[in-house]
Amino acid sequence: MDAVYAVPFDRRALRRYRHPVADWRTETLDSGPVGAGGGTTPALQDVLTAYVAAHPDVTRVGESTLLTAADTDAGALVSRISPDFSPPTRASYSPLGDPHLSRKPVVLRRRTSALEIDATGTTTRIIVGGIPVNGVYHVPWESLTTGIDVVLNDTVALWLVLETPAAAESQNDDSGLTGVSAPLRRVRAEILRVADTDLPVLLRGETGAGKEVVARAIHRYSKRRARQLVAVNMGSLGASLAASALFGHRRGAFSGATESHRGYFGQAEAGTLFLDEIGDTPIEVQVALLRAVETLKYRPLGGEKEIPANVRLIAATDRDLEAAVADGSFRAPLYHRLAGYVIDVPSLRVRRADIPVLLRAFVGSEAHALSEPPPQLGPDLVATMLRYTWPGNVRELRNAARQIVIASRGSATAIMPSNLARQLKPSTEAPALRQSTGAAPPPVARGQRRPATVTEDELIQTLAEHSWKIAPTAAALGIARASLYDLINRSTRIRKASELDRNELAEALARLGPDLNALSRELRVSPRGLLFRLRSFGLDAS
Repeated sequence: MDAVYAVPFDRRALRRYRHPVADWRTETLDSGPVGAGGGTTPALQDVLTAYVAAHPDVTRVGESTLLTAADTDAGALVSRISPDFSPPTRASYSPLGDPHLSRKPVVLRRRTSALEIDATGTTTRIIVGGIPVNGVYHVPWESLTTGIDVVLNDTVALWLVLETPAAAESQNDDSGLTGVSAPLRRVRAEILRVADTDLPVLLRGETGAGKEVVARAIHRYSKRRARQLVAVNMGSLGASLAASALFGHRRGAFSGATESHRGYFGQAEAGTLFLDEIGDTPIEVQVALLRAVETLKYRPLGGEKEIPANVRLIAATDRDLEAAVADGSFRAPLYHRLAGYVIDVPSLRVRRADIPVLLRAFVGSEAHALSEPPPQLGPDLVATMLRYTWPGNVRELRNAARQIVIASRGSATAIMPSNLARQLKPSTEAPALRQSTGAAPPPVARGQRRPATVTEDELIQTLAEHSWKIAPTAAALGIARASLYDLINRSTRIRKASELDRNELAEALARLGPDLNALSRELRVSPRGLLFRLRSFGLDAS
């Protein structure tokens, strides 16, 4: 698959607004009243960026612009004729240009604690996060740090997000990383920074985030690119066969060894050895691997002498290795040897600007495999995909694209199958938009409240009031339990039981005794999750 390049961040793009980016980053603003939108303010380094997520001309998907004019009295004007968007790899600019959009603009203005969306002067129909906007509305800054979708006249979709701009990139990128977001551009910069060294690299990120793609990019840019990259899943190596698999064996070294075998280190000679799922390596295998990494030598089973290990090591994991070191399941010396340079591979939910670009690429490749023309991706479908949190990351998105292509066979427009629509629904919640009148929103029946209206402070307070129990907390907030779990997972202030290490649990048990409810209140996690975590360490509570 061809790589899709990132939008360069250069000063020429800023000068056309005659409004320097530094003005957006001036000072921290205090939270304002509900009438001003409520919520927190953007970080100093963040800039409001608009990405084209859907457009009648599909080649424009991934274009972007910096909405620095939103910080002026006039505001940023979004219409058929403004602002100008830039393709990912060219310094050329053009407006959306869709004839279905009005020339009269929607106006975006920065207010104390929210982005003001003023649709009073345009005939363009606007839907923000699934909510029709026909007046003046405010979007809290916390919604914009995640990002919101804006659909214009059912023909164009934009993705608005506060993000820290990344440095400009070379147009000759062949990393294989598809996307245009600032987080992904920073990963590309990290790859170029470390690729030409022989330092071991540790890649950290969630399952499906693309760690192997990053590993292959490092190898492609390295001095060893003429030799092969050998990938091995360390979690699949049994302790009894690990030494042979990694270091090889000589004929007759053990029963059944009828031929000599080079092993992964030998196969990767002068190249790169990619140790995937390093956090799942059996402890016995870690001992042998540590010796090879420390001495840069290894001895095949049955061999008479050691062989120099001329390989570049890249390891990857989705586990918390610091916690694994603390509980003794991962050896500290091996961790420090492998972490010569660490790259955090961002999850898809923090780089959602890449979703439309990835989706277009995946739909194209899946349609090609079926000898079908790729269906047109409508703005409503793309907006739904943007609001989903994608726990399975890029791997899950590709599977969704495959389902869409199959459901759309014979149709010029993409169709979302009903099973996929049900899957995406739990986290396609609307942002907490508020009208400028400050009027209270209509009452919501118990169990039907929009989860997006629950603030983080209210969430934490209600959890504490109900002893961190999920069912009564969800009932008190008026939301579904699935939505409550989603809010907890999104929060940066709430720990999950899976994040507790053994030492903290043992200390709490020693102080409070085996009282699960008391432990839950003390550690501020759900009793059920705490019980599972205790049992995973061989601990228990009544």
